[in-house]
Amino acid sequence: MKKRNLAGLAVAIVGYIYLSGPLINVIAGNSEQSTQDKKSATEDSLTYEERIAIAFEKAHREVVQRHLDRLADPSVDSSSKQYIALSLRDMKLPASEGLPIFTSLMLHESEGVRIEALIALGQYGPKAEPVVPKIIALLENPKTTVYTVAEAQEALSKISPKNLKFANLLVNRIGQEPANGYLAKKTIRALETAGPIARDAIPHLRKYLASTKHTEIQYAAYKAIGRLQNHAKPGVAQLSKVKSAKDLLKNDGFANFRTIQEADSVPQHVKSILHQVCHEDSRRYIQCMAIETTNAIGSGKADHIKAIMDFLATAEGDDYLTELGAQGLDKLDIQDPQSFQVLATALSHKVAQVRYHAAKSLVKFGRNAAPAVATLVEQLEGVNRTTVNWHLGAYLDLARAIGPQASDATGAILKLLPETADYYKGRGRTWVPYIRSYLLITLADIGMPKEALPFVIDLLANADSRLGFTAAAIAAGALGPDAHQAVPILIERGLKKDFGSAPITFESFLLAFSPTNTYTFARIEAIRALGKIGPKAKAAIPILEDLQKQDLDKTKAEAFHTPSFNKALADALKAIKGD
Repeated sequence: MKKRNLAGLAVAIVGYIYLSGPLINVIAGNSEQSTQDKKSATEDSLTYEERIAIAFEKAHREVVQRHLDRLADPSVDSSSKQYIALSLRDMKLPASEGLPIFTSLMLHESEGVRIEALIALGQYGPKAEPVVPKIIALLENPKTTVYTVAEAQEALSKISPKNLKFANLLVNRIGQEPANGYLAKKTIRALETAGPIARDAIPHLRKYLASTKHTEIQYAAYKAIGRLQNHAKPGVAQLSKVKSAKDLLKNDGFANFRTIQEADSVPQHVKSILHQVCHEDSRRYIQCMAIETTNAIGSGKADHIKAIMDFLATAEGDDYLTELGAQGLDKLDIQDPQSFQVLATALSHKVAQVRYHAAKSLVKFGRNAAPAVATLVEQLEGVNRTTVNWHLGAYLDLARAIGPQASDATGAILKLLPETADYYKGRGRTWVPYIRSYLLITLADIGMPKEALPFVIDLLANADSRLGFTAAAIAAGALGPDAHQAVPILIERGLKKDFGSAPITFESFLLAFSPTNTYTFARIEAIRALGKIGPKAKAAIPILEDLQKQDLDKTKAEAFHTPSFNKALADALKAIKGD
């Protein structure tokens, strides 16, 4: 038997069952069922890998059935049922199994379940063709709710977008000008996939270009019109004949934009015209197409990044337009020093959104963003009651990315720690403890000054959440022996009090889930802090030794990458005892 293959199968199945529910007994070699499976193998003809596969299939069936039973249970609330349906969808059931299940669930009494079922059916694409008549019947039913209709339309646009009956339904619906913006957006996007067979919708779509104030809906209507008109795209060679914005925007410009997006190379003068349209055309939907095209052909180097920053300044006040433009920053070439300079300059721009996206992008340069520290300090010193929370968060993330070389920012950050700081005026009370916690996390990364100690002790003593206490414990650890006054609080609230086993991440501002799956715990940071305080934390030795006997690592969720309690305890005791 190949041990490597066996190990891989075992890991896969155990991981699957761990995430799906407590069914580990199905696999455990010493379980009754596993023993029976082995004994029932025909003349021992099944390999162990095949037995694992059989056990996996049995576990899978049990998980699916358990979910279906809970969806049918009237005692389970609607919100929970939607999460159960989402879990079923995330299982990526094969079409042969999933189609009957989700076809039934799309008629469930809970709208949340119906929506998840329709999303799942859409994910099967053309494989779900047999379900099309039932989805159309759902759309034709006048009692079907708005959000169910919206998701049913999106599902059909992925399963059978060219279905004539579906196209006629969409034309009729858009002709009624849905008052619900979400339904209007979904209907328009479905029309875009339908193509020329839904051409009769064009007059109705043009109304959206002129009437709606929602940029996202305007842009969806513009693209749908382009697809429905289906003008022939000019050849790439004809791009050289585009000499002005008027040339580019001939016949609404859609065909030209598409040609540019798909071209291997675009003449520089056309890029300049695109840049001009981004800034000067007053129609938001044209600006959307222009910046999306700019990003499609952009290289992530200085000229592209400069175009985005200039566009963001123009788009201020329109969240959709801003986010559409900022998507191009994903292409940022961090090896290009000129791109860095563009962003460093943008960090002091008069428009807040430009500064925010510049800071977020500079984070990607890590320690190499150190030349921007002086500008960063200026922005932190300018933080006040008008500053948006996540803008401050972007500045703090940039300081953390730079690390100790951003120590010049400590003074500005210290000024933000008192609850009386101007920044907190008029801000919701739930924000104050989170912001103060993240300020301390930032100082721990760039250099924790002694002046922060009173704030560390205050948060350790009064934090009513595991997040606040954990941040303060990390800050206390960064102060080392200077935080010896915090020892009694770390013992009482960090070692004796249980803030729960839920993991925490401080990977970046407002991030609840770590992209790298790296987390920590309140108690483990208290243990680490005591170790970093060293011999002045001797009062903690008895309880640390008692915790060491409990083997706390057994309580950790293996699905998360978290520090070892046992190692933290051993390291802390060694540091405190001076061994």
